[in-house]
Amino acid sequence: MKKLKTVVGASFGLALFHVTVAWASEQYLCEETAGGGVYYEEQPKRWKSAIFRPNGKYIVSKPLSDSFYSGKQFVVTKLGERDPAYTCSQPFSEHGFLICEGAGEFRMNSRTLRFQVYYFLGYVIGDVELDAPGNTPSVMIGVCSPF
Repeated sequence: MKKLKTVVGASFGLALFHVTVAWASEQYLCEETAGGGVYYEEQPKRWKSAIFRPNGKYIVSKPLSDSFYSGKQFVVTKLGERDPAYTCSQPFSEHGFLICEGAGEFRMNSRTLRFQVYYFLGYVIGDVELDAPGNTPSVMIGVCSPF
């Protein structure tokens, strides 16, 4: 009987480890490392090139089963925020690509553990009132770590 308990305990431990690893591989912490784009300069009222300071961090994860986003494959949430900034309708492709939409686009590759965030509103709107700081088209890049 003691031998059976040991085998059952070991099997349960392996099963628990397997579930934990599978669950962990579905979550990533992604940190921006570089970025650039354009910004609107009030004087002389024109758009100029810019280098942006990378400081964004994102969690890529499966949505909670009881959340508003439960029909999505993944959600991308800025660290410290409650609601996702991007939602992903499709799972990772066979080549490791994930494409998510929001106020722009978030793309990630699970094989290279790299990502890109695009914010493309601002300039093409052409509304002078929206030509303002913060409404600046940009691309940020970075790396992800599974956890």
